[in-house]
Amino acid sequence: MVTSTQAYDALLQPADPPLRDRSEEAARRTRECAKAIIGSLEGESFGWHRRQKRERLLDDQLVILRRYARDDTAPGEPIGAGGEHEVWHSENGSHVSKFTINDQFGYVVDQQNDNRSHKLHLRPALPSEYLLRLGTQNAVFGDAITLQGLSTARVPSIITAQPYADQGRPSQADVNSFLWQSGFLRLPDDMMMALYTTKPFWWRSLDDILVGDCNPENYSRITDDIIVPIDVISHPFPRPLLEQTAFKNGLSLDQLIQKDQQLRQELGFH
Repeated sequence: MVTSTQAYDALLQPADPPLRDRSEEAARRTRECAKAIIGSLEGESFGWHRRQKRERLLDDQLVILRRYARDDTAPGEPIGAGGEHEVWHSENGSHVSKFTINDQFGYVVDQQNDNRSHKLHLRPALPSEYLLRLGTQNAVFGDAITLQGLSTARVPSIITAQPYADQGRPSQADVNSFLWQSGFLRLPDDMMMALYTTKPFWWRSLDDILVGDCNPENYSRITDDIIVPIDVISHPFPRPLLEQTAFKNGLSLDQLIQKDQQLRQELGFH
């Protein structure tokens, strides 16, 4: 079981051994900034009804980021950019560095007030929620993402390092099997906005972890039989909000759990 506190703790540990081609001072300062951002939280930030609170939290957290930001960078060469990050390959080839881009901090799964049905979608994350995502990936999937720096800009960029893994991409069926065997169930299309039905959200009842962006390009093969997530959207999500979403769309979360558990028993998974 992984809690928000455990997820944050899994991110705030320094790299062991330290990354030789990066500034330990910048990494230390960024961890201090992260602790200040996490300490600024007041209760849950998820849920449609908390959108106005998130606006205030964003302003407060940007002030903290600007206080700690310097002209930090990462060694190596840029190898690409997506919707959330610019990615650099380290000089020694062991890690990639990721810079948040587009004046944002990636995305999280949350409710959208679509005809008052509170369907799930991806919305821009608060800095604190982005940190929660990274820590959850460490704690749930065994990654080793570390904080490395803060690049100054109108909206500072958070720089992270992640072990390099690129032995080819799995199929969507492989990804689905990996998630199900990891204890996640695929949420029904009725619970999400229509554009996400081809890349749905998964949820684990053991610790209320939601996972999105579960497409092959966000996973890498380690061997023919082993795959790992490299850039998924995963974080704790309050169960009452998920129960509310299910109910408003004519579903029962308890019944979804029961059906999934029954299938696992029939197939010999416990």
